[in-house]
Amino acid sequence: MKKEIITILKEKNIFKKKNKIFINLPNLYDNKKNNFYFNKRWYSSKKLINDFTVLDKLYEKNLKNLSKILNNFHNTNYSIRYWRIILGKWLYRIICCSYEKYISIQDVQKKNKNLYFLKYQYNFNDFIPYGIEDFNYLIGTHSWNEYIYSEILSLCNIKNIEVKRKKKSIDISEFRETYKRLTIKRHSFKGKIFSKILEFFSILNRNNEYLIFDTYLNKNDELNLNYKLNNVPTIFKSPEYENILLFIKKKNKFFDIRNFSNDKKYKNFDQFISKFIIKNIPKVFLEYYGEINNLIKKLKLPKNPKVIFTTRGINRNTIMDFYIALRTQHDSRLFIAQHGGNYGQHKGHWGSKHEIEISDKFLSWENKKTSKIIPLGFIKKIDKIDYNHKNQMILFESRNRLLYSHEFKIDQGAINSKQYLSKIGNFLSLINNKEIYDNFFIKNNSKNFGWQEKNFFYKKNKKINFINPHFKTFDLIKKSKLLIYSFPSTGHLECIASNAPMLMFYFNDLNLMNKETKTYFKKFIKLGILHTKPETLYKKLVQIHKDPYSWWNLKEIQKLIKSYSLRYCRYNSNLLEDLSKIIKQ
Repeated sequence: MKKEIITILKEKNIFKKKNKIFINLPNLYDNKKNNFYFNKRWYSSKKLINDFTVLDKLYEKNLKNLSKILNNFHNTNYSIRYWRIILGKWLYRIICCSYEKYISIQDVQKKNKNLYFLKYQYNFNDFIPYGIEDFNYLIGTHSWNEYIYSEILSLCNIKNIEVKRKKKSIDISEFRETYKRLTIKRHSFKGKIFSKILEFFSILNRNNEYLIFDTYLNKNDELNLNYKLNNVPTIFKSPEYENILLFIKKKNKFFDIRNFSNDKKYKNFDQFISKFIIKNIPKVFLEYYGEINNLIKKLKLPKNPKVIFTTRGINRNTIMDFYIALRTQHDSRLFIAQHGGNYGQHKGHWGSKHEIEISDKFLSWENKKTSKIIPLGFIKKIDKIDYNHKNQMILFESRNRLLYSHEFKIDQGAINSKQYLSKIGNFLSLINNKEIYDNFFIKNNSKNFGWQEKNFFYKKNKKINFINPHFKTFDLIKKSKLLIYSFPSTGHLECIASNAPMLMFYFNDLNLMNKETKTYFKKFIKLGILHTKPETLYKKLVQIHKDPYSWWNLKEIQKLIKSYSLRYCRYNSNLLEDLSKIIKQ
């Protein structure tokens, strides 16, 4: 009897159905049945690192090809750097999303015979994102992932799987809700006043030599930085996504360059993805490219700044990416500062590679210097904490993940997310000390991607507490006596930089780290700071929770923390002076 391949999680009772094979579904409750398949390829650090290299080469190859196609199509002559800035992150993500699904399907068909897949009817134009913002939402939806699986199974030459057509169409209501959320206009009275202020300041900053925005600095420090640069502050609200849709709603373009024969079967992933990315490229890079560029001309931003400096302001807003890319083609220099953890520590950290590649100067938290990388230190203003021993809160920070893989990382994919949540759940179930669980708080990301982490954790231990996810991490650090991090995040570096007592719960392969970081983490394990098993973590928590300060201030721990901090998150007491000098260079 043939078995049906199920690729998305929609029906509540779908796991009870027979003659099904479930591929990479984000299910927390049952992974023991033989009809569940999870892609465990990247459990092996060797395969993970190898695949990262392969996919990065594939990304560079397709970026080069796509740059030529788009330059010819739009009659432009922009550099690869220009196209890397505006579409690089999208390109890498769609390659990663597709590759994970491709190898999963291949693995399933090698181990099983008599398989079939019910392909829903759909118009692929419905799945083409308008810009980066909605693409980042759509990759987490069931419908978009079903579409990718359908395209791979239909267009790739994969044996032993029969593709049957269904009369029913893929439900795209998720998309409609996504676009609705992205285009809601919020014009409060305060917002209108703010817009008037921005309009006034825009007159003064049009000839600015520097554009300073989204820097991680607090408002006062950002104003001081502008003062040191003799620069009128560019106070602006990042262009809203709704502006893009103003012209999209007026006319519905569709270029034939996207079309290619659905009858042709591609022999391998390389052939498939080279055509697939053209078919699915966001509309702002094709149909609405001219309108976007006209919109850029109307922006109330510096006409031709010498330097654009930001931390998080890249690859977050379609319109700003276009502005920055265009300005770099007219001699503006782009300075990007590090804005998260793992930079310079993990092998295959594509985000840091990308930001270094597109920038003229990359300002790093770590103590590493190259022709392009400048060791600035922590860009976030972190003060050494004067601890109040009356603090009782034990803060556990967890991480939310998308339901489906979107980037090539060790913590991506259903199986890795399942493992992550399962281990945290095992740790929480161990907490039976009243003094601990009365003061134990979990901080989740404010975004809910569908894993229902809070419900899952609560089932493991009903006595633990949850804290408002919108609270700033550093404010919570100052109110806590002990922090526990379940992943190497910005927060764990904030703890290190401020010398706050901390435990780490990290269960990924240390071989994924570079040699120096791996050495540090082995020392963390030896001193009881880092734990790979729930049991040892809880044992250490019980041991130190009454007085974590005494343990944390042990000579050998402080020596290690100081060394690690100087290497990866150096506190810079002269931050603004150093920043202004670098920007003026």
